Amino acid sequence: MKITLPKLDLKHAKYRPRLGLGARLTLSIGGIICLIILATFGWLYQIQKRNVLHQVEIQTQALLSEILITSQWMSQHGAETPLLADQNLEAQERLARASPAMVVEEMASLFEHKDNFSFHVTSLRLKNPDNAPDAFEEAALHRFEQDPSPVSGVETYNGQRSFRYMVPLRIEPSCLTCHGDQGYQVGDIRGGLDVTVPLVAADQALATNRRILIISAMLTIVLAMGALYWLLRRLVVAPLGELEQAALRISQNDVAIRCNIHTGDELELLGNAFNQMVANLKISQTALHAQITQRARELTSLSEVALILSQAEALQDVLDDALAQVIQTTEMDAGAIHFRRNDGKLELAANHGVPVAVQTCINALGTDAGFITRVIEGKTPILFSNPTDHLCPASCIEQDRCAVTLGGYQILISLPLCSKNHTFGTLTLFNRAYKGIDSDLVQFLTCVANQLGLAIENARYQDEAEQVAILEERTRLGRELHDNQAQMWGYLNLRTRAIIDMLQAGQTHQATVELQKVRGSIKEAYEEVRRSIFDLRYSAPADGDLSTALQHYLEEYTLQCGVKTELTPVDPPSWQFTGAVEIQLLRIIQEALTNVRRHAQATRVRVSLKRCENATVVRIEDNGQGLHRSQDIATGRPRFGLQIMRERAESVGGRLNISESEWGGALIEFILPASNADISSSDNTAS
Repeated sequence: MKITLPKLDLKHAKYRPRLGLGARLTLSIGGIICLIILATFGWLYQIQKRNVLHQVEIQTQALLSEILITSQWMSQHGAETPLLADQNLEAQERLARASPAMVVEEMASLFEHKDNFSFHVTSLRLKNPDNAPDAFEEAALHRFEQDPSPVSGVETYNGQRSFRYMVPLRIEPSCLTCHGDQGYQVGDIRGGLDVTVPLVAADQALATNRRILIISAMLTIVLAMGALYWLLRRLVVAPLGELEQAALRISQNDVAIRCNIHTGDELELLGNAFNQMVANLKISQTALHAQITQRARELTSLSEVALILSQAEALQDVLDDALAQVIQTTEMDAGAIHFRRNDGKLELAANHGVPVAVQTCINALGTDAGFITRVIEGKTPILFSNPTDHLCPASCIEQDRCAVTLGGYQILISLPLCSKNHTFGTLTLFNRAYKGIDSDLVQFLTCVANQLGLAIENARYQDEAEQVAILEERTRLGRELHDNQAQMWGYLNLRTRAIIDMLQAGQTHQATVELQKVRGSIKEAYEEVRRSIFDLRYSAPADGDLSTALQHYLEEYTLQCGVKTELTPVDPPSWQFTGAVEIQLLRIIQEALTNVRRHAQATRVRVSLKRCENATVVRIEDNGQGLHRSQDIATGRPRFGLQIMRERAESVGGRLNISESEWGGALIEFILPASNADISSSDNTAS
C-alpha cells in the first residue's frame, strides 16, 4: 500500500520572506555594526572637538599669563613708556613709569588689528570710557563679585565664532596711584582682562577631520558589511540552503536524500542529525506502510466478521465463517472455538485446520488444568511460544508422539469470548512458524472475540426469549381458555342437561327455546375461537415493522368487530423498538382491544404513540361505556385482562395507567422509559 504525501511548495509558500536569510542576517548584524561604527566615530569627533577647545583654552591661558607677567615685569623694573592720552600731554614730551594696567592697555591697542587673537581690559567703574565692557564682559564682571574664577565660553564676536576667556584683575600697590581715589584697596577686584581667540582655523580643521571621519566610517561600514555577507553566505546560508533543498526533497517523498555539510561546527552536527532523521524516517515509513496494510486488513476483517454476525444464520455457520475470516486475516495456520457448557465440560464449537490429535491433547488436559479454563476464568488472553509444554500430557511428550510437536506448531494464542461480564468460551489460534504477536494484533483478536461473545450471548438470549415467550403464550392461552372457553363449555353442559330434563318432561317448546339459546352460545364460542386464532396470527411483526403489523391488525379488527380504528402516527420509524418491547407492546394492544370488543360496547378506538424526552407513551382509548360500568365484579374478566397487561408492561421496564378517555370510555396508557424505548440505546447496551 503506497501512501502519497501532498507536495509542499516551499519556494512559493506564503510565509517565505522577501529577503534571503543571508541578506536578512547581513542587514540585521550589519545594522548593529553600522550603529556601533557611527557611534564610535561620532564619539571620536566629539572628543576631537573638546580637545580643540581645550587646546585653545590652554593657549589663551598661556597668552594671559605672558601678558600679565610682561606688564608686571615692566612695572617692577622701571620701564618707561609714553603717557596715555588722558594725561593731556604729548607722547613725545613726557615719559613716566608704566603701571600694569597701562602696559596691558598699550599691548591691547597694539594687538587690536591682529587676526589671531585680541584682549581687552575693562571694569564696572571705568576711568577710561573706551574700556566699557560688552555683554559677555559685563556678565563676567558681575560674576567675579561672587566668584573670582575665570569665565570662558564660545560665542559670535565681530561676526565670527570665537573663544573668549576672562580673568579678574586685582588691585596692586602700584594701581593705587591711579585708582586710589575710587576707594579700592590692595587685593580688591577692580576689573577683568578678556582674551578673544577666533575659532575659524579650528573650525576648518574640525570640518576637515569630520569629513575624514565620515569617509572612514563609510568605508569601514562597506568593508564590514561585505565581509560579513561573504562569511554568512559561506558559513551559514550555504549549509542551510542545502538543508532546505533536502527538506524540499523529503516533502516530495524522497527519503534517499542526504546532506553533505562539512563546516566543522554545529551546522555539520545538524546535517548529520538530519541524515540520521531521514534514515529513521525511511525505516519508520516502511514500518508504517506495513502497519497500515495490516490495520487495513484487520478493519476489513472486522467488517466481514460484523457482516457475518449480522446475517440471520445458524450460530454454528456464523462461528465457522468468522473463524475462517480471522485465520485468513492473521495468516495463522489453524484455529478453534470452544464453549464451556454449564456442567464445566469443553465443547468444540468451530474448527478450522486443527488436527484431531491436537484436539485430543486439549481434551486430555481436563477442565481444571487446561489453558482454556485458565483463559475463561482469568478473562485475559494467553500466549504460548512453545505450545508443547502447555498442551500435551507428560506421557505424550516422553513417548515422542506429541501431536503439537509433530504438527510443527510454534505459536498458540487463546482469547476469551466475552460479553459484558460473561465468558462463554475461547478463540484459539495456532501457527507453525514463529512470528511476533504485537499488541495491535492482540487488540484486533480481542475485538473479534468480543464480537463472537456478543453473538453467542445474543443467540442464547434469543433462545431464552423464545422459551419465555412460549411459556407466556401457554400461560395466556391457559387463562384465555379458562376465562372464556372453559366457562362457555361449562355453561353449555349445564344448559344441555336442562334441555334433556325438559324433553323427558315433555316440555318440547321450552326445550326448543333453550336450544336456540344454546345455539347462540355455540356461535359466540365459535367466534371467540376465531378471534383467538386471529390474535395468535399477529404474535410478532414478521419483518420487524411494527407499524405495518399494527395497521393490518386494526384493519382486520375493524372488519371482524365493526369498530372503527385509528393509528397515529403511521410512519414506521416512530414505532421502532427492541424485539422484546415490540412483542409485549403488540400483546398489550391486542389485550386492550379484546377488552373493548367484549365489554366496552364502543364504536371507535384510537391507538397513538408519543415520544417525549424521558419516556415513550402508547395510548389505547375508546368511546365505550368505561371500565366502571363494564367491569364484572362476579367474574372479574376485565380485571384479569388488565393484570396480564400490567405484567407485560413491567416485564420490559414500563408501567400501565388506566383512566377515562376524552370520549368518556377507557384510556390505557403504556409508559416506557426512554432508555428502554430507544432501539439504538438498547443495541449499544447490548454491545
